[in-house]
Amino acid sequence: MAGVSLRQPIRRMPIIDPDKRLRIFQRMHEIRGEISAKYQDEVYILDLAKAITSGNRTNILRILKKHPFIKKEIYGENEQLTEPALNILKLLREIYVEAISDISKGKPKWNVFREKKEEITIYIKEMKRTMSYTCSILRPAISNLTEVIAGKTRAQSYASEFAWIGENTEDGEKAGKIILALSGGSAKGIFYIGFLKALREAELWPDLIVGTSAGALAAASLATGERDGPTEDRISTERLRKIFGIRSLLPTLVLSLGGGVIGRGFGKYLKEIFGDKTFSDIADLFVITTLQSPVNFGKTVIGRTSKTNGNVQLSSDIEVWKAVWGSCSMQGVIPRPNLDTFTAERLEIGENGVEKHSITLKKAMLDDGGMVENLPLLTAELLLKEMKDQGIIISVNLANLNPVGTEVPKYFTFNDILMAEIAKLGKNTNLYNKTGAFFRAVKGYFRQERKRFFYNTAPMRAYMGHEANAYQTVIQTINLLRGKGHKILVNPNADGSLSDIALTSMEGAEEVKDEGYKMGKELVRILLG
Repeated sequence: MAGVSLRQPIRRMPIIDPDKRLRIFQRMHEIRGEISAKYQDEVYILDLAKAITSGNRTNILRILKKHPFIKKEIYGENEQLTEPALNILKLLREIYVEAISDISKGKPKWNVFREKKEEITIYIKEMKRTMSYTCSILRPAISNLTEVIAGKTRAQSYASEFAWIGENTEDGEKAGKIILALSGGSAKGIFYIGFLKALREAELWPDLIVGTSAGALAAASLATGERDGPTEDRISTERLRKIFGIRSLLPTLVLSLGGGVIGRGFGKYLKEIFGDKTFSDIADLFVITTLQSPVNFGKTVIGRTSKTNGNVQLSSDIEVWKAVWGSCSMQGVIPRPNLDTFTAERLEIGENGVEKHSITLKKAMLDDGGMVENLPLLTAELLLKEMKDQGIIISVNLANLNPVGTEVPKYFTFNDILMAEIAKLGKNTNLYNKTGAFFRAVKGYFRQERKRFFYNTAPMRAYMGHEANAYQTVIQTINLLRGKGHKILVNPNADGSLSDIALTSMEGAEEVKDEGYKMGKELVRILLG
C-alpha cells in the first residue's frame, strides 16, 4: 500500500447544501463581529474583576473609563463622579478591605465575602435603570471574583469559548471551502461526540477534516458520513474506559513488551469501527501523526482529498484505523502501531510557497501527533493553499489556555476527611448518620490515595509532561496563524473545566458530551444566524 494510490479517493460525507455554504460566507462580516464583540466583553469584564481583587481604585476607574458609555454614566456634566458611582466604588473598597485582602493572605473570610458580594449585587440591581451599561459589566465582573481569587487568569487574548483569530477583512461574499481542524486532548476528546452530533443534525458538513490524536478519531468518524451509523453509536465510553482503565496496566505492559502501560486492545477496537477502509475509501480526511522510529522524520500527514477538493494526496494509503491509532499513541504510555513499507509526507511553508517533504521506509512505527501539532491548524491552512482555494477554518482546541495557578495540593489524613464529613452533618449526628459519614470518608480517602499514586507513577508523569508540551504547540500554532484568512477558534476548555476529566475513569464523560453538543449548537447558530 505504499506510495501514491492510483484509484480515485471516495468521499463518504455528504456535501453541504450550496445555499447553506453561501449563507455562511455572505455572513462572514457578521460572524466576525459577533465573535469579536463577545470576546472583547469577556476580556473587559475579567480585567475589571482583576482590578477589584487588587483593591486599587485608580485601576478600577481606569478600566471603567475605557468603555465610552460607562464613562458617560459614572461622570456627571462637571466631570465629577456621580453619587451612584461613588457608592459603587465604596462597596468595592469594602469587599476588598473586609474580605478579599485577607483571602489573598491565606486567611479566608468567605462569609464576609459572600455578604459583601450580595450587597453589591443588590445595589447594582437598584441602579440598573440609571446606569444600565455600568451594571451590565459590573454584574458578571462581581460573579467572576471567586474565580479570579482562585488564580484563574487569561493567559492568551484568544482564550474565550469562541474567538476570531483570522484577519479583519471585509471579504466573504464568495463561497469557499469549509475546513474543520480538531485538536488532541486525551479523554477530553469525549467532547467531540456531542459536538459532531450537533453539526450532523444541522447538516453542516465540512469539505475537509484534519485531526490529531483524539481529534483524529473524531475526524475519521465524521468523515465516514452516516453510512456506518452515527458517531456516538460507534465510540463507546464504556469500551474506552476498559481499554484505558487501571486494570489494563500490567497486561498492557507485558503484551506490548514495555511499549506502553494503558490502551491494550485500542488498535483492535479502532479496526472494529473503521474496518479495513483506507484513506482512499474515506476521502477528505487527514490525520496528524509522527514518525520517530527508525528515523526522526517528525510530523507526518496521512490523507486524500476527493476530486472536488483538488486530489491532494499525502503519505501511503494505509488503513484509517492504523493512522488514528498512531496519532493517539504516546511513547511509553500507549503502544504504537508498526507498518511495513511506508511513505511519510507532510506540507511545509517554503521559499516558493507550499513544499512537500517525504521519506520512504521498509519498516516504520507511527507515534503521537500531539507532540508536533496538537491543534492541526497549520496543516489545515497548508492544505487549503495546496488545493489552491480559499475558505474558512474552524478549529476546536481542547487545551486549557486559561491555566489555573495551582499550589501543591494539601494532603488530608483519614482523620481530616472523617472530621470534615462529620462536620457536614451539623446537628444531625446520630449513630446512623455517623456510620454513613465514616464510609464516605473511607471512599474519599482511597480516592485521594489512588490519585496520588496514579499521578506519581513514572508513566503518568511522562503523560503530564507530554500534555504540557502538546499545549505549548497549540499556542505556537495559533500565534503563527493569527490574522490570516477566515479562522474561528473554539475553546471548549476555556475555563479549564474539561481538564478535570480523568484519563482512566473518564469521570464526568456524560457532562462533557452534553457540553460538546451545546457548543456545537452554538457554533451552528453563529455560522448560520
